[in-house]
Amino acid sequence: MKKEIDILFRGEKKITSLTVNSTGYWQFNFDDYFISMDTFNMWRLLRNGKLICVSSDHGELFGLESPLDIRKQTEQIIKKINLIQIKRDVNTGDLFFIFENAVVIEFFTTSMGYENWSLYINGKQYISMGGGELA
Repeated sequence: MKKEIDILFRGEKKITSLTVNSTGYWQFNFDDYFISMDTFNMWRLLRNGKLICVSSDHGELFGLESPLDIRKQTEQIIKKINLIQIKRDVNTGDLFFIFENAVVIEFFTTSMGYENWSLYINGKQYISMGGGELA
């Protein structure tokens, strides 16, 4: 099967807030809600194709002195660079935030029954339905 990609956004936007609550609900907001992304699903941050962090590790101790703060780690990396493109894999529903400096956040479709993510771009809403279909 050929990989089919939808480009949902091209431009330059800065992150204004990144939050996560105790249930694992993540929210990414860019330029005062011009772009807003909400998800309970797993995502990962890469730089130059190398894994930097995974959302499911947020708050884990892993034998460290204090729990991992994936929110803070991610924010430190992306706050100084622009989001330049948002892509969606049409076949899987996975979503990709492409930043300057070869930084990418990959959001995975992890449910066939639940909404995987909700994305707003300049007032238009995109919802990844169960299995990755777009509503």
